[in-house]
Amino acid sequence: MTRMILTGLLAGLLAFGGQAQNVTTPPVSKKASVSEWIGLTEVSIDYHRPGVKDRPIWGALVPYDKGVPMPWRAGA
Repeated sequence: MTRMILTGLLAGLLAFGGQAQNVTTPPVSKKASVSEWIGLTEVSIDYHRPGVKDRPIWGALVPYDKGVPMPWRAGA
C-alpha cells in the first residue's frame, strides 16, 4: 500500500514537473509599428526593433556628428 502511494506521488510530481518547463519568454527584438495617412491611403509599417540591453549606441558607438547618416539598413 505504501509503495503504491509513493509511486503515485512520484508519477504526479514528474507529470507536473514537466509542465513547469513550458515558460515563454518575450522576444529579443521588440515589435513596433508606424502608420501615417497620405491623402486617402493609410500607410503602415510593422517592424522589430533590436534590443540594446542598456548599451550606449548613439553618441558612443555611433557618433552624433561624424560617420554615415544611416549606419544600419533594412535587410540582412
